[in-house]
Amino acid sequence: MLSEWTAVRRWLVADVEATGGAGGGDRPDPEAVLVALQVVKQMNLTPEDLLTAVVARRIPTFAEFVPKAVEAMPAGSRRTYRPYVNKLMALWGPLRLDEVDVDEVRRFLAHARETAQVRRSGVGGDGAVRHAHRTLSWLYRYAVEHELISVRQNVMRLIRTPGKGHSRRYALPPQLVSDILAAARSTGFDPVLDALLLRFHLETAARTGGAVALRVRDLDPDQLLVRLREKNTQRWQPVSPTLMEHLLHHARDRGARDDEDKVLRRADGTPLTSGHYQWLWARVGKYVESVRVAGISTHWLRHTTLTWVERNFGYAVARTYAGHSMPKSNLHGVTQVYVKASIDEVATALQALTRERHPLALTSAPSGTEDGSSPLPEPDRANGGLTGRSPLSEWLQEPASETGLVERIRRLYEEADKAGKPRPGRASLTKATGATVYRVRKAQVEINGFPKPD
Repeated sequence: MLSEWTAVRRWLVADVEATGGAGGGDRPDPEAVLVALQVVKQMNLTPEDLLTAVVARRIPTFAEFVPKAVEAMPAGSRRTYRPYVNKLMALWGPLRLDEVDVDEVRRFLAHARETAQVRRSGVGGDGAVRHAHRTLSWLYRYAVEHELISVRQNVMRLIRTPGKGHSRRYALPPQLVSDILAAARSTGFDPVLDALLLRFHLETAARTGGAVALRVRDLDPDQLLVRLREKNTQRWQPVSPTLMEHLLHHARDRGARDDEDKVLRRADGTPLTSGHYQWLWARVGKYVESVRVAGISTHWLRHTTLTWVERNFGYAVARTYAGHSMPKSNLHGVTQVYVKASIDEVATALQALTRERHPLALTSAPSGTEDGSSPLPEPDRANGGLTGRSPLSEWLQEPASETGLVERIRRLYEEADKAGKPRPGRASLTKATGATVYRVRKAQVEINGFPKPD
């Protein structure tokens, strides 16, 4: 009887708080509790039945809970988890949060694997299972933090976190890197952009998100640094004079003028998107068999560069070069907390990688490794260098030469012809080149003998 009294007492207190009845300092009368117990017994009920009814009345369904929880997610997590939230809502929408058991979760993870989008770099849905698990973990953790369920009702505490399988990626040999660069430079509608992208990723070991998010304000020509914004983190990454020069010319030639404008752009002046990488590697795979067979993607370039950096400059420099955060555990010993690399050391590694001097490097000479086995081919040096340039914002506003504008428009015409699309009109050319309407019209006359009507 004592355990029943305790259970009912808890239920009465919870119900009073929920309905706003008695004040927080009032306590239920023990005699009234005993009377309630007798009534409960006459109705063939137990205190547990009453507790279950009260809890069930409070716990929301997934259809009620998930939309509000998704609004609280960070923007990056929301984009990643959205496909799995949609699948969850389709399967569990009417269920309460406490009605899902371990078997239901395992079936959902299996469903995520079976319905995973097939990608060139896929590994049988392992990534989909991890993302689905993270989605559920985030939602249940949010529910516990907001006291919608108790810690014991969090079913995800009983589900083992899916392990990350062994990566299929490896460092690419220099000859294969050269073949990839050659295929990118000599095929497609925009080989200039594709060659620049590959060089950017090989030098910086950046993820695709870092390239897509790159803005004019993220370029520091004086210190030869670019700011990479990836996975909710930011870091300044050293780059070679050649890469910085090409980034600046690319941004200006394709219409980037303001600080917030994206640097990397398509031939028509629109900003680069992540979808461009799918087209790039699918095309390169038609000319380089290893790319098609192994499913090589941009992340393989990251593996290539970081492997080289680690072999030649050590783990600490490679970790900083990659932009990896400090580990949260001491799995590899306490020493790793003290082993940190500076941006100067990263610049020194880049200097050896590219064989070009960097102002932040600890050594003045761009000496390579003993065997000279840099994964990068000899760079195409940019003309003019970076010395004596006006401030970046002013330089971007400077007009390009008339000869360069004519060649730019001619290339846009050729790309449109190859794609079977109409040639861009004057308004589109003005936007893509950043030139005035008068200069575009003048260039059209030189190319066609007459201006192309809009």
